[in-house]
Amino acid sequence: MKGVHYTEELVSALAQRSGAAPDRFTSVADVLQPFIGSIPQALAAMYAIGKHPSRRRATNFVMGQVLCYLVDDDDLLPDTKFGALGLLDDAYLAHSAAITLMRAYPFVDTSEANYVAPDRRAFQLVRTILPAGIADALDRTCSDLVYLANSLFGSPIGTEIPASATDPILRIDEALTLLSDTEARRRV
Repeated sequence: MKGVHYTEELVSALAQRSGAAPDRFTSVADVLQPFIGSIPQALAAMYAIGKHPSRRRATNFVMGQVLCYLVDDDDLLPDTKFGALGLLDDAYLAHSAAITLMRAYPFVDTSEANYVAPDRRAFQLVRTILPAGIADALDRTCSDLVYLANSLFGSPIGTEIPASATDPILRIDEALTLLSDTEARRRV
């Protein structure tokens, strides 16, 4: 997406959905294009956070959900129906997730990702274009994903937990006991 310019397609899609003359939408498209075009950098920021030993699993959980949404052809604004405008919800989710993770883990260095979150004006413009409530729902989704990921895979902020300490503990002895009890009941 970096280097790809959707400006003309965005202008056309905006004009088609509003009925106003296309020349009125050039400045809007000029804001939307980098918002959409910087999805890879948002993903790179999430990936950088996921490299941190104590945040790897939690971040990968969040990033996996974001990636599933990005490749879903039948999301809130299907690309086949909305064209370039169909990428707005995808971009909003990617940026919201990256920002939420960066806020949750401010101690993780993401400078290698060269990610600069879109400015407030770009977010406000996208929020205005999206159907009412969608941006709030995407923000809540990101917050809830990070909360869930931390609940499942997190450790207290700033602590390093060796991978072996977080390995799931299989209850094999309990399974043997269960089978033994079941077999004993059958014999009676």
